[in-house]
Amino acid sequence: MDGTYVRGDKALLEVGVMKAANYLVESKAIDVKVIDLDGHSSIADYFVVATVTSYAQLRGLVRGLQEHLAEKGIPIKSGAKHLTEDIWTLLDCEYFLVHLMTEEAREFYGLEKLWFEGKLLKIPQQDS
Repeated sequence: MDGTYVRGDKALLEVGVMKAANYLVESKAIDVKVIDLDGHSSIADYFVVATVTSYAQLRGLVRGLQEHLAEKGIPIKSGAKHLTEDIWTLLDCEYFLVHLMTEEAREFYGLEKLWFEGKLLKIPQQDS
C-alpha cells in the first residue's frame, strides 16, 4: 500500500485493517470480525477478531499475517503476544489490534460484547 499509516487518516487506516481481515478470511480463519472503535477506545482504532481451530493454525496465521502486513508496510509492534497460552494471541499493529482466539476463548472473553459500542464493518471477501 502506498502511504504511511498515521492515526487520524481513517480511510487509509481502514484499508490496512481490511488487508489484515481479508488475509485471515483467505487463510481460513473462522468468523472474522472488524470492529471500528472510533471514539470508544484510546488503545486502538479497530479490533480484528478471528477464531482459530488449533494451535498449529494459530501459529501459522500469526506467522503469515506478520509477513503479509510487513509486505504491505503495516507496522507490528514487538511481535505477537500470547495472552493466554495457546488460546489467544494478540498482534499490535499500532492503530489496530488483531485477536486470534480459539472458539472457547472467544466465547469466554466476549470481545464483541465488551466493545458493543463499536461498529461492525463488512469484510468484502467474507461470504456472510
